[in-house]
Parts: sequence; structure tokens; C-alpha cells
Amino acid sequence: MSMSRHQLEALRRSTVLVVAGADAALSLVELLVDAGVGRVVVVQQGGEKSVMFQAVTPSDTSLEIRSFNESGGVNALESLLPEVDLVVETVLDWQVKLGLSDLAMRLGKALIHSGVVGHRYQIYFIKPGKSACLRCVLPGVGIEDFPLGPVAPHPLKAVETWAGSLMALDAIKYLADLGVIQTTTLWRIDPLSGDIEAVRNLASVKDCPDCGLPFKSH
Repeated sequence: MSMSRHQLEALRRSTVLVVAGADAALSLVELLVDAGVGRVVVVQQGGEKSVMFQAVTPSDTSLEIRSFNESGGVNALESLLPEVDLVVETVLDWQVKLGLSDLAMRLGKALIHSGVVGHRYQIYFIKPGKSACLRCVLPGVGIEDFPLGPVAPHPLKAVETWAGSLMALDAIKYLADLGVIQTTTLWRIDPLSGDIEAVRNLASVKDCPDCGLPFKSH
């Protein structure tokens, strides 16, 4: 099914912030540009791989590549969030992931979270006011001890590319109001074994100071 003129225009008017760490961010950005997203801001964790995004042909997309000063924590990104419609993260530091979830909830910005353990990727679309935040979700899905430092990316580029494609599809669906987004479901998928697990009913927690806040629609 092709997209309508209205949906294409919605993509053209949209801004996506990609907080990059794992190589999945490259395919994610390429597909957002290919879909016609009007503006993509890439903030690279550490900045050492920012050169890889320079090969992306922006066409009609405004592609901005910046570095992320980790010493300032996620608060260094706070000034960027009010001007974007969606945040997507592929960072390797779980403390940064949690901080981004807190920040997105507080500012009412939808966030696509990703994480990898072994060969298993987890992807979770967080919509403030509807989805539970990461701090509420992770203990419930068996992740109670967060690594203190950055984790290793997946060794297979094919897996990273596949994960980037899944996140790009969710981003396009959200921005263009296309199809259905599972906003209360965390997906765990192992592309090597074919195992798929869906952890459902991850609704916002009313007494949580983060995900209990009202959602400010984009």
C-alpha cells in the first residue's frame, strides 16, 4: 500500500532525533532519509563514528550530525527535544537509556528504545501517557541490574541493520499515522534462532513520576 499525499507531507514536516551508539543507527538513518523525513538530527554517543553518517545521501532531508558530550549526561540533549517529534536511541550505555526515557517522559516526546543482550534484540515504542517508562518496564521483564558501563554492540552487521530497519518502520508508522504501533508491548527477537517474545500490557503506571505524567501530543 502506497502512502497518501497527507502521510508523505507528515513525514516531510517531521523531525527525528537519533541518539546513536550501535551500528543499527546507520540503517535507521538511511531508511528515515529514504522515506522522506524532513529533518534528522543524529547525535553520536562519543562522536568517534560520526563519519559513517556522512555517507548518507540526504536528498531532500536536512541531515544534521552532532556529537554527544557524555560528561554532561542526557541533560545535554534536553535543548534538542522540544524541536523534535520523535526520539530513537541505539546507545550502548544503559544509564543513558534510562536518562533518555526520563527526559522523553518529562517533555512528552515519544521514544523508541532498543537494546541487545547476546543475539537477542529488544525494541520498545514508548508513548508518554500510554506506555510504561523504562524504569518501570525493565525490572518487570527481568532486567534489574543495569551495566555500569557501555555494553558491546552486536558483532554481526546484518543483525544491526535488521534492528535499524525495525526501528525505522516504527518511526515511519508513528510520524505518518500509518498502520498500528504496539505502544504497550516490548519485543524481544533473536534473528539467529528465530525466537520472538512479546511482553505485553506495559501500560503507564499512574503513581510513577515519569510515565504517570499526561502525554503532550506531537
